Amino acid sequence: SASLPTPPTVEPLTFQAGDTFTFTKSLPDYPATDWTLTYNLRGQQSIDITATQSGTGNDFLISVASSTTAAWATGLYSIAGYVSALSSRFQIYGGALTITANLATAAGNFDNRTNAEKIVSALESVALSRASREEISYVNGLGISVQKMSHQEIIAALNYWKGVVANEKANVAISQGRGTGRRILTRFVGE
Repeated sequence: SASLPTPPTVEPLTFQAGDTFTFTKSLPDYPATDWTLTYNLRGQQSIDITATQSGTGNDFLISVASSTTAAWATGLYSIAGYVSALSSRFQIYGGALTITANLATAAGNFDNRTNAEKIVSALESVALSRASREEISYVNGLGISVQKMSHQEIIAALNYWKGVVANEKANVAISQGRGTGRRILTRFVGE
């Protein structure tokens, strides 16, 4: 019989809704026998995950069933991990997680753009004065009232959402072991 794959030991950068969300975390300074490990995701919705002890050692197992993750909304999330015991709490992780759509349940006319990409598209249409009522109402469905925005506000929102899209694409590239295309500047200072 086939054995289950070993969960990764680092927090993921991307995750497909509908899969089992699982990884292990080893924290020798905060043994699972004495500490509680939680992860909080904030983005399209709020998701809170409490880890369990993995085996008898210091390791934690973070695992959420696929039936639960199937309802997770797609998009870019901030994720933070905390250990706590008694009246102490310490952050042990902070980063970003992109949740992608469950392709197994996607419709034939599936739009694989993230919400941020859809917002950028609608704002670009408005900025070019070619937006249809459907595009404007779609953006309204995400909590943005484009009809009441000035041209400067539309451009500012467009720049913001383009930054969100760039971050999402960088996270995907990093998770696939590819470069982000971003320049890293360094300065060497002589003595």
